[in-house]
Amino acid sequence: MASNKEKSFNQEKGLKVLITVLAVALIIGGGYFAYQEWIVKPKSEKAASAMVDVERFFENQQYEEAINGDGQNRGALAIISDYGNTKSGNLARYYAGMSFLHLGEYEEAIKHLDAYKKMSGTVLQALAEGGKGDAHLELGHNDKAEAAYRKVINYKDELVSPIYLFRLAMLLDQKDQKDEAVKLLKEIKSDYPLSVQAQDVDKYLGYLGGLD
Repeated sequence: MASNKEKSFNQEKGLKVLITVLAVALIIGGGYFAYQEWIVKPKSEKAASAMVDVERFFENQQYEEAINGDGQNRGALAIISDYGNTKSGNLARYYAGMSFLHLGEYEEAIKHLDAYKKMSGTVLQALAEGGKGDAHLELGHNDKAEAAYRKVINYKDELVSPIYLFRLAMLLDQKDQKDEAVKLLKEIKSDYPLSVQAQDVDKYLGYLGGLD
């Protein structure tokens, strides 16, 4: 049996280990808190402030400025470079990709939209996927465009999904898959009857011989 002296020594040793572990945990926890408060939070605030100008440029169809800035205000590429690990830095990838798409620089559009991490629960995830599909279509990558469009329609977004249901139907028609194209057009009529695309569906169904 261990003597009282040995027991006391072991208890003291265990207590020292516990104190050390707790001290390390406090240091790590405090360091994480300090990092979040003094590094991450200020960077996120600066990035969010800079994104206001990018969004304004994009809304005004100033796509070059949205990408590169105007000399006084930063563009999306600068925000990605400086604040890429923040939410605003991620959002800048979306605006860069969509701006490149509008400018006809399709490879660049795909690169930035691929890098954009989808923000679940927002319409941007559907728009980003649709933008990639449009870029692939322009580059003649029809299979990749089709795959992207199918992802968009699966989001079941009231505004975006009927747009890409229609584009996918037109693409499938070009690929001589008329039956599938008709099916998608009818889906617009049944699932999104109030959409802009639904107003012209019968015309295209008639063209494809799909009117009931």
